[in-house]
Amino acid sequence: MASVKGVPVYRQARRPVSARVTDLIGRMTPVEKVAQLRAAWLKLMPDGRALLHDRMADQGREPWTFLKHGIGQVTRPFGTHPVAPRAAAGALNAVQKFLVEQTRLGIPSLPHDECLSGFMAQGATQFPTPLNLGATWDPDLIREMAGIIGRQMRAVGSRQGLAPVAT
Repeated sequence: MASVKGVPVYRQARRPVSARVTDLIGRMTPVEKVAQLRAAWLKLMPDGRALLHDRMADQGREPWTFLKHGIGQVTRPFGTHPVAPRAAAGALNAVQKFLVEQTRLGIPSLPHDECLSGFMAQGATQFPTPLNLGATWDPDLIREMAGIIGRQMRAVGSRQGLAPVAT
C-alpha cells in the first residue's frame, strides 16, 4: 500500500475516501476490525480519569488494556453519571489521545451521548420533549434547539447524538 512521505494513505485527508478506506482495511488485523465494531462504556471521573463502567467485565479499571486494539465507540461518556463537563472532557480527551497515539493505527473513537430533549450531561440545557416540540409547529425553532444541542455536545468532544423516537 502506497504512502506519501511515509504517511499511510488512510491518514492523507486529501486522498479520496475510497482510497483511504481501502488502505486502512488492508492494514487492519482481524482483531482491530472487531475492535472497531465494539463499544466501551466508560465512566468519566471528576479527577479526569476514565474507568470502565460497572457493567463491563473489568469494571472500575482504567480502560487502556481494553482499548489496546482500538474501539469504535465510547458509549454515553457524559451521561453515565453526573460529572462536571470540563473534567469529563479532559478524561475523554485522554482516551482519544491514547487511541490516536498508543494504538497501532491511531483511529479515534466515536463518542455518542443521549440528546432526545437536550444533551444528557451535567449542566447542559434541557428542552421540551419531541411531542411538545411537534405541538409548536415551528421547524425553525426546533432547528435552533438542535443546533444548541449539537454545539454543547461538540464543545466537550461527543460527536454523535442518540435521539430515539418511536412514531
